Amino acid sequence: SCLVLALTSDLSAQVVTTTADGVDSNPGDGICDDGTGQCTFRAALQTAANAGIPSVIELPEVPGSSYEWTLGELFLNAGEITVEGGGYRSEFRKRFT
Repeated sequence: SCLVLALTSDLSAQVVTTTADGVDSNPGDGICDDGTGQCTFRAALQTAANAGIPSVIELPEVPGSSYEWTLGELFLNAGEITVEGGGYRSEFRKRFT
């Protein structure tokens, strides 16, 4: 006999890997990647907004550094996003019908 379990995730998770600013090379694919293999905070927000499910973005604490935001404004029109880490926790919630 064999037991098969199907696991599903009701949460998208992104871990920011760089303090640099950069856009996601393909925000709709579910992978946070700025085209260089790094996950920027901006790219994580773009990926999360397109996930279609609640998302968590983890900002690792980087002593003596801060996350750059050099590319200007980012407009998000969807998503339920929680940002954790870096000594901060913020929730961005907006529901669209």
